[in-house]
Amino acid sequence: MKTNRALTWVVCLLAFPVAARAGEALRLQEVFPAGYQYHVSCRVELAGNLTLPAAKNQTATKSLPVTGSSAIEYDERVLAADTGGPVERTLRLYRRIDFRRKIGDRPQESTIRPAVRRLVLLRHKNQEVPFSPDGPLMWAEIDLVRTDVFTPALAGLLPDKDVKSGEGCPAGKAAIQ
Repeated sequence: MKTNRALTWVVCLLAFPVAARAGEALRLQEVFPAGYQYHVSCRVELAGNLTLPAAKNQTATKSLPVTGSSAIEYDERVLAADTGGPVERTLRLYRRIDFRRKIGDRPQESTIRPAVRRLVLLRHKNQEVPFSPDGPLMWAEIDLVRTDVFTPALAGLLPDKDVKSGEGCPAGKAAIQ
């Protein structure tokens, strides 16, 4: 009981300075200069139904069960970026990239071959153009990389000015695209 009470006081004392500054404006910012490195790890589980439109001259729709999972894990380094501007080129090393889903009774799987999991991504007009210095990519592998989020583009979701608690802030157009 005494331990819980002491822990409560410690939490309150630590939180008080933060609460006192709640009215102050803050700036959240993440920059991606050349040489910056980060790790991405994402897991997804999905389940639901896909409703198909009614066939010609019929009124009944058909529903297919959809299940799936994905796992993505990679390390990435910014190779080139404009000063204070968008990232132009990154080096990405996939540790894992597995997509599995089943629509109705049809399983689907997608991955990138281990031999070409080291990729350079060129960013051009809000699109990623991947290539591997270790060998040619297949079209399915290129599509798989293009569907993944280009992490440096998310920096535009944060405001470019100080913001007070409760204030809204519009996201940058490039980050939304």
